[in-house]
Amino acid sequence: MRRITLFCSIGAFLAAGGALAFQIGPHAGAFLFTEATAQSQAPESAKGDTPFEKHISQAGIRTCANLFPVLGQALTFGSTYAVNTQWNKTSPDAHTVQAVAGMSYDTPEYKEQAGGVVVASPTAAGCEGTFVRVAPFQKPCQEVIATLPQGSTLAETLSGMPFYNLANNSGQALLVPSGNSCVVVSVGSLAG
Repeated sequence: MRRITLFCSIGAFLAAGGALAFQIGPHAGAFLFTEATAQSQAPESAKGDTPFEKHISQAGIRTCANLFPVLGQALTFGSTYAVNTQWNKTSPDAHTVQAVAGMSYDTPEYKEQAGGVVVASPTAAGCEGTFVRVAPFQKPCQEVIATLPQGSTLAETLSGMPFYNLANNSGQALLVPSGNSCVVVSVGSLAG
């Protein structure tokens, strides 16, 4: 395995009513994976400057070359983050590419750390991918519900936890109570 450290960053912070906006696993045992690690610290200035785009280029991935960076940017938007990306070393364009990100937010509305995963896989029609973000809020879930994008609707309750479809088809959010806090697990998917 080889590691590379890159320094770059992502632009603005997505906000929804004063909180994080909610936007949009491979079987590793059978494959030899290569990985790269990157740190985000300052806004990117041009296309190709995100760690997600650099890692896709470095891996030689073409099928998911457009979708994977979009999912990565949606996951990490507004944060300073470090990302570790893994791909199949021998046939990178035929297998899943995944990234795990640790994110730090320092905005007037949200000053916390979060984590997330981006996974993209080639399909017969192109590429499909998903991101999952886990973000803690230092307030009860009832207060977090009020910060979801206007038009979000309760889809169902999963084991006592509210699961929302977010407005404008921007994904879903599961609100997990933890004492006086709320952990929000947001999910978004794209195909292209």
